[in-house]
Amino acid sequence: MGSHDDGTAREFASFVGAGRIVAQAQARRVESGYELRHVEDREADAADLRRVTIPELQELARFSESGAFRPLKSRPDLRSGWICFAADEAALLEALNHLYPGAAADWAAVRAGRAEATSYREFTGRQTGMYRLTQALDDALVGETVATACAPQNCLKRRLWAAPGVVEDNEEIKSVIPCLEPCAPALEFSRTVMRAEQAGKLDERLTSADGETLRRALVRALENPIDDVRAADFGSPDNPLRVQLALSRLEARLTETAKTEGQ
Repeated sequence: MGSHDDGTAREFASFVGAGRIVAQAQARRVESGYELRHVEDREADAADLRRVTIPELQELARFSESGAFRPLKSRPDLRSGWICFAADEAALLEALNHLYPGAAADWAAVRAGRAEATSYREFTGRQTGMYRLTQALDDALVGETVATACAPQNCLKRRLWAAPGVVEDNEEIKSVIPCLEPCAPALEFSRTVMRAEQAGKLDERLTSADGETLRRALVRALENPIDDVRAADFGSPDNPLRVQLALSRLEARLTETAKTEGQ
């Protein structure tokens, strides 16, 4: 590693100390160096976990428990049941980079004041081609889109970039991994939302009872996702982000209707 990587490795190893949770991984110092395991396995006996090498972590992080490809490594669907040992600080950094690429470097840069977060408008303003469409979302749509795409159930990075109507993420709710600009899946989701807006809206003839029926159906859909729908396949009506956005909008409408009926 170069001197910059050496410094990051030392700083992060010091931060880890007796134990730190980084998204869905728990890192801690042990007699032989450092240990990494899934946070759900933090109380498990090491002998009961599958031992993986540092290079094997890259493949482990590529697919979810159901075998679906994970385009966003910070999505909270990392497989559990494994343990990995790193001999020194450099190996710990390499292991973490397989699970969460660039996480330690971004963390160190933010701590040192070397990193600057962008904003949704600044970032999308630089987009060309098919992603230029993301510039067309008004502030309300940007807020809805970002709140959905960056919700804790969809991404564990702590969003530091600004978006209209959405407050900066809390480290305690997300993780120590900072997010400095919109990721590719969030950008694609924004484009999908804008294309849906351009396609028009349904005639609003649903009753509040119909709305409650739909709300419960959407909740069940989120609780029991279809395994063969890829997380970044926003063209599918069964995509969890599309379902979550529809649910958020429906709940807001039901709340408005209840207030009106109560007057």
